[in-house]
Amino acid sequence: MIDMYLAVIVCIIGGVLFFILLRGGILPRAKRFPEREELNPDEFYQKYYETSGLPKDQVIVILNIIAYELEMPAGLIRPTDRFAEELAAEPGFEFDDGVCGLAMELDSLLGQKGSNVQTSEILTVDDFVRCMIEHGPVEPQCYNTPILPVVAFAVVVFIVLVYLLKEVKGAKFILAMIFTILCFIVVKIRGAGKWVWHRCC
Repeated sequence: MIDMYLAVIVCIIGGVLFFILLRGGILPRAKRFPEREELNPDEFYQKYYETSGLPKDQVIVILNIIAYELEMPAGLIRPTDRFAEELAAEPGFEFDDGVCGLAMELDSLLGQKGSNVQTSEILTVDDFVRCMIEHGPVEPQCYNTPILPVVAFAVVVFIVLVYLLKEVKGAKFILAMIFTILCFIVVKIRGAGKWVWHRCC
């Protein structure tokens, strides 16, 4: 019975590690802009939208949404960035990428408003910002879940695994790996974290 538990746990660990390594190699768009200065919200708005007439709070909310979906710091995003170029998904991952999520979110908003605008017409970050504001207002979004139930779940899972593996050879190493993975999952479930200017806009 223990051997079965061990086989299942090893498979889960292997799958999660493979997923983490695979995703980790394609998602950090920030690496594409090593020379780009990271701006804070005020600097971004003053530099690109101060004379636009667009409301500051809405611009920042939308930039935070983009940053969250693309998993990159909001301060590195620029209005001229193109979703099909500078911010494009890696080949083969188009349907599991934040750009696709943004397109779906915009398409949903346009459908609710009965707009004739097509998402294919939205080429840049600036296009997205202006379109969202025009068809908005856009509600602030909170990307975090309460930390207590998340941690409680992780602790319960860890305790159960400690019990199941107490007589398994090499259990300490396996438990250390599981603990690391659970920590990673807690951070991811908590939301955007450092990737956005404000976790709750």
